[in-house]
Amino acid sequence: KRIKELIIWMLKNSFRVLEGGSERYLIDEVIEKDKEVDKLSLFSIRIINGILNNRYDTLVDLDSYKLNSLYVIVSRMENIADYIVTISYAVKNIAGDKRCVPEFKGVLNKTINYVFDVLDMIDNKDFESLNEIINMLDNMEDEKAKYLYEFNKKIVMEKNNNLENIPHVIIIIENLFNINSILKDIGESIIDGFY
Repeated sequence: KRIKELIIWMLKNSFRVLEGGSERYLIDEVIEKDKEVDKLSLFSIRIINGILNNRYDTLVDLDSYKLNSLYVIVSRMENIADYIVTISYAVKNIAGDKRCVPEFKGVLNKTINYVFDVLDMIDNKDFESLNEIINMLDNMEDEKAKYLYEFNKKIVMEKNNNLENIPHVIIIIENLFNINSILKDIGESIIDGFY
């Protein structure tokens, strides 16, 4: 639960910097939160491995499917935090340039919603809704190619583009789509382990 809260905080605050520009200190906080996610993930994975290897007596009845799913979920959540750090560095380079925001606002909003929806399913286990979300995330792969194509076409057509920010915008877009791909993995792991 704490890892989920940290991921959501990191994602939201990375983009606060972009829209405001004056809150660059948040990038350093995002990096610190990533270190906390790393520690919590490592701790969780050690416990899961210990239970799987019968090193701990547990009061909770967890079968190996659930434990393996938890292992995948925790490690993939840590991957999301790493992608957010990469996004944060790119955001730091273009902070305050509000012209860049529209380029990925749609993907950002979808990603934030999917983060909430998928990570909430860890507790709620609404498998029908989760399957719908997984299908939408599956469609995001097709959307990625179209999105990047349209973005590149727009760059070529516009004459007053700030070309130095384009690589940073592409990094942000790519990593938002990467997060969506990981969310699909997490959703499938929830179904595999808890359905």
